[in-house]
Amino acid sequence: MFDKRLFALPGAKSAIAWCIATSLLLAALMVGQAAALAWALTLLWGGSALSDVAALGAGSTPFALSHSGSTSTFTVGGEELTTYTTAYGLEGTEMVSDGYFHESEVRSAPYFDIIIDGINAVVEE
Repeated sequence: MFDKRLFALPGAKSAIAWCIATSLLLAALMVGQAAALAWALTLLWGGSALSDVAALGAGSTPFALSHSGSTSTFTVGGEELTTYTTAYGLEGTEMVSDGYFHESEVRSAPYFDIIIDGINAVVEE
């Protein structure tokens, strides 16, 4: 709450009112942004519910890999991934050590050039 003595300062009431109004506006904008993101993701999923997308195999996708990181849970070209130094912009930086793919520790973007066995890529060069 506010100390009553604050309201005695010149212009304090209007300043506090503007702060409250700005906070409410920002809250409304955040809710709108979340709704727009949910709408965009729904379009990307083809209108399917999230549980339907998970049923399509999302548990074995590179997204799941980035959260587990263990190189023993997938193969690339029939072999376990033991080294990776060709990340775009980070050439020469080793991303695999101690059986762990340190993808998210160096940058947040996924590595789309690793073709994991059993994952059907939409576009493959």
